[in-house]
Amino acid sequence: MLTVIGEALVDVVSREGEEPRAHVGGSPMNVAVGLARLGHDVQFLGRYGRDEYGRQVADHLTGNGVRLPFDADALPTSVAQATLDETGAASYDFQLDWSLDVSPVRIDELLADTDLLHVVPQRVNIPVAYVRDTIVPQASRLPTVADWRVIVIENADRLNTDAADALLKTVEEPPEHTVIIMCAPSTDPRDFPQTLRSRCRHLYVPAPAEDEVVRILVEEEGATEHDARLAAAATMRHVGRARLLVRSDKVQQRRSMAINLAELVFHGAQAFQAVGALVKAAESEAVEAHKAEDEAERAKLENALGMGAKGKGSAKALGGAAASIKALEEEQKKRGTRRKRDMFDLVLVDLAGVYRDAMIVQSGAGLDLIHPDYEGLAREIAERTTPEGLVECQEAIAQCRERLAQQVQPAVAFNGMLGRIRLACKVS
Repeated sequence: MLTVIGEALVDVVSREGEEPRAHVGGSPMNVAVGLARLGHDVQFLGRYGRDEYGRQVADHLTGNGVRLPFDADALPTSVAQATLDETGAASYDFQLDWSLDVSPVRIDELLADTDLLHVVPQRVNIPVAYVRDTIVPQASRLPTVADWRVIVIENADRLNTDAADALLKTVEEPPEHTVIIMCAPSTDPRDFPQTLRSRCRHLYVPAPAEDEVVRILVEEEGATEHDARLAAAATMRHVGRARLLVRSDKVQQRRSMAINLAELVFHGAQAFQAVGALVKAAESEAVEAHKAEDEAERAKLENALGMGAKGKGSAKALGGAAASIKALEEEQKKRGTRRKRDMFDLVLVDLAGVYRDAMIVQSGAGLDLIHPDYEGLAREIAERTTPEGLVECQEAIAQCRERLAQQVQPAVAFNGMLGRIRLACKVS
């Protein structure tokens, strides 16, 4: 049995002149559905109301084979309302309540059959303290009812040297009934520490087939088959990114801005002038994507601290609240830095895809393009740039990524990249 704990909500997207579109969402709920689709026995611990949106949440979960031990309650289902203006920019209104009115005894009963720890890092790095205090002790426990205790660490490339060292002994001599799964982009030393890599069995997990991604986007997101296939190609069959691409005009705009840099390289200083707008768009997307989560987290803490209370003893009782609020703000700031860096990485991935497509066109390899809607641009670049120049363009993008990891200001890193690309393309 796998247990997922967290929120379930409905995203309602409205645009003038169109009927609002409701999408069942919430990251924990999506994890539960994904595990169930892979054939696992999964239960979801989260609240939803006895309303239409709650029915949609329950139908989505149970329809995908997820167990729901809790019935709907009398409160409204949590909703994130997004209103899009004529430019695609969104304003938000949140009605969120993720509280569960259930006894600790009942929670313990439901968790008794769970032998899985799922680590999803939100900071720039996975803290060494979290490895020592949570991951290592959990790995040392015997499974309760299952045959194995499983530790899944997503984005294991975020293990810094100290965190990797803290985990090394456990990976080297794992407990007899524990399996540790670390997910990383590659086995390259820059993505995964060499010390850990040498003690692991490597398993390549391919992306889903294009037809499967298209099916998901058409059936669950209401996309046309044309848009779904374009999204599947542009995201290299990454389901989560493809969902966002067909769902959000802002994501589509950010992708276009990234790709158009390759065109603007040939037009004097226009590429450098476009960097500021692209950086702003990427940072805005990173903030907006998690705005509801951060606001709800702060509201929950303020409620727990009794913020807003009145009376003679309230001032003294709230004396320590400021420190707790500040600690949360610092934590959210660290997560925000990670989210912005991830967004810049997506920009670079989109841009690198253009130069990869140019290489395919130039070589006549006959492979599918990542950005088929920009085939004309890929052909222009292929005609104007040597094979060595195209390789140099890719290296410039890789260098930009490294500089961002070194905390170089995004605009500075991007401008340096563009200067190097201009030289590679022999732009005077």
